Amino acid sequence: MPENDTADGLHCTFCGRVCEEVDEGRDELRVELTREEHGEPLYWVGDFCSQEHAAEWLRGPLPEAVTRSTPSPTTWSDRVAIGGCFLLFAAGVALFVLGAWTALQFVLDRV
Repeated sequence: MPENDTADGLHCTFCGRVCEEVDEGRDELRVELTREEHGEPLYWVGDFCSQEHAAEWLRGPLPEAVTRSTPSPTTWSDRVAIGGCFLLFAAGVALFVLGAWTALQFVLDRV
């Protein structure tokens, strides 16, 4: 959930007002910027109550970049759960292949 998203709605990154309160939210705008620096992608996200506020925000220096981390298993229980799912999937594929082979043998023996 973005840091400017609260229970009463999205707040304008530029002026701080609730976006829906300005012209009933008709001009609400989200800006997402991406730039690569030293091989690392940097992201900026801003919600604005109007296009003018988005333009003003873009004219100034960019704030601290938002870091996006890719979700990965970090605990052993996560790794064990993923490994168990893989083993169940592999066992299902093996049983499917065995069943198909048996059905094929049965059909060929009848011919």
